[in-house]
Amino acid sequence: MRKSTLVTFLIIFFISVNIYSQDKTFAIKFGYGISNAYAPNGELLLYTDGSAGQGNDSFEYTSGFQVGVSKLLFLKSEENYLSINAQYVTNGYKDNLYTIDLDYIELDATIINEFGRNYDFFVGIGGGPAYLVNHSEEIDVKNNLDLRINLMLGYKISETLKLYFQGKAGWIGLSKDNKIKSYMITFNTEFMLF
Repeated sequence: MRKSTLVTFLIIFFISVNIYSQDKTFAIKFGYGISNAYAPNGELLLYTDGSAGQGNDSFEYTSGFQVGVSKLLFLKSEENYLSINAQYVTNGYKDNLYTIDLDYIELDATIINEFGRNYDFFVGIGGGPAYLVNHSEEIDVKNNLDLRINLMLGYKISETLKLYFQGKAGWIGLSKDNKIKSYMITFNTEFMLF
């Protein structure tokens, strides 16, 4: 499974490089974050051994990371643009029995608006699909596809370096049997390459 994840990521990277290599709007990004999950109505997470985790009040945060590439497409001005991202994201949560790991390949589009005296600050909102490529064996996952929404708040240190916080939340549950959804808050660095 990890081999297919790496191959998918490399394909996306090389396609992006070849299509958009003529301008200076291609970047790499990486970040560290914390993630957790919530269960609407206190529904249970079903394990493959037949047991069940408790409701959302027993979940604890875990750490994770994301690494990926992004491409900027300017809209009406350089202060308003669309950021197209492909990234590998690890997240998960802990309950009273296990630490659950969830690894995704995410593709998203975020509308970004820069503001401030020198347009150093920026905010963004967006979303897109996320495909589950790896998960802990302890859980029974029936749904590998999720839809994510994300919010972003950041600071542009220079024309080539940005730092930002990003919050992500899943829209679709891991299976029909339960509605458990994950969310993540990350601190990211983005380097413009070409």
